Amino acid sequence: MDTESLEAYLAGLPGVGLKTARCVMMYALDRSVFPVDTHCMRLFVNLGLIDGRMRFEYAQDVLQNVVPVEIRKTLHVNVVAHGRETCVPRFEQCGRCVMADLCRNRR
Repeated sequence: MDTESLEAYLAGLPGVGLKTARCVMMYALDRSVFPVDTHCMRLFVNLGLIDGRMRFEYAQDVLQNVVPVEIRKTLHVNVVAHGRETCVPRFEQCGRCVMADLCRNRR
């Protein structure tokens, strides 16, 4: 199945949204997609790359379209790790962050 058809099929299943469909596609089926989760939203908003008022559903395609195919999986894995370990809401560790100088949310 081509990637577009697969995404439509998975996202059409009960309880499966675009983020979950793309996670399954990337991690289980090795497709070059970019799922946007809360960590991705927070990082890209903090870096000023997307508007913080952007709807989550809209950000899925916007970010996938700008992230180069070759780095989508690596970037997603690293952004999630960064969001879990360093850029944790209400417990940011900006002193440890390599991107702190670029961050709008620096504390």
